[in-house]
Amino acid sequence: MLGTPSMEPLKPTICDSSSGKKIKPDQEFLSEKAAVKEQLSAEEMEKILETREVIKEMALDGGANKSVCIRLKDDGDAIFKPKSGEKIKLRSGIEAGSYFQRERAAYLVSKYMGFDFVPPTVIREVGNEIGSSQEFIADAQLYTERVKQISFALDFDYDVADEYLYSQMEGQFIKLWVYDIVIFNSDRHGNNFLIKDNKIVPIDHGLSMGDSGLKTYYSCYDEPIPADVQDLLEKFSESTERQSQLKQELLEILPEELVAKCFARIDKVTRIIMDKGCIPAEEEEKIDPFDISEPSGFDELFDLDSSDRGSIY
Repeated sequence: MLGTPSMEPLKPTICDSSSGKKIKPDQEFLSEKAAVKEQLSAEEMEKILETREVIKEMALDGGANKSVCIRLKDDGDAIFKPKSGEKIKLRSGIEAGSYFQRERAAYLVSKYMGFDFVPPTVIREVGNEIGSSQEFIADAQLYTERVKQISFALDFDYDVADEYLYSQMEGQFIKLWVYDIVIFNSDRHGNNFLIKDNKIVPIDHGLSMGDSGLKTYYSCYDEPIPADVQDLLEKFSESTERQSQLKQELLEILPEELVAKCFARIDKVTRIIMDKGCIPAEEEEKIDPFDISEPSGFDELFDLDSSDRGSIY
């Protein structure tokens, strides 16, 4: 079997916010900082993202919403997405002005459920604007660029290269799929996750926790769920401490109904996977983004009466 070719990650295109000129990030500096960050806990990294002084702002090219690469004093870079730069009507049921909160919410789900693959993400102000700030992942590349490099190196068509990478990283793609169901992501595509050290790093979750339709990168119904993913689901279902922590932090940024419905999805997905070892295709229509009409294993965490059950929109 062919091994995955070793390739240098592409460098992002960024522009100086004052001059608009394209500049190259200091990869050596960022790589050194990344090595230090790997030794930090999630809480320590969140504190840095929340409190470090911003010494430079650089606009990022591309994307539907405004994104800015910010240089943090003595620490490296982060990606800041201001509330004011969110475009309206990108998805029904998800209002502009809430994307930055959903970025934070998606990170919290990854953190407390044990997925541990979304970069630390906080809410902070930069230049008197509030938004989300996410750790910049040095030496990573967009998945689409990785596919293009595989396509070129092995002389494959793009779709064949994509399928080849799936075969090499199947467990990680299934993990990403389960996660996207839990957060009910409506915007997963090849430019919304990175590859670093042959591992998936999901980003761009401003259009999650909505009701406008689930959009995953691969559909993995009937595929066996890897043992490590089953294990993290089971451990979360048994940990009242982590459940309470996730609930508390989600309620700081989202309405209680949205939080309860996220927990209902977690419960439903966990029950199906623990029982079947997969999510059968016939269960697809039963994973409703906002259905909490049925009892959930997490009901004791919430004080919802019968009028709260059903869609909040």
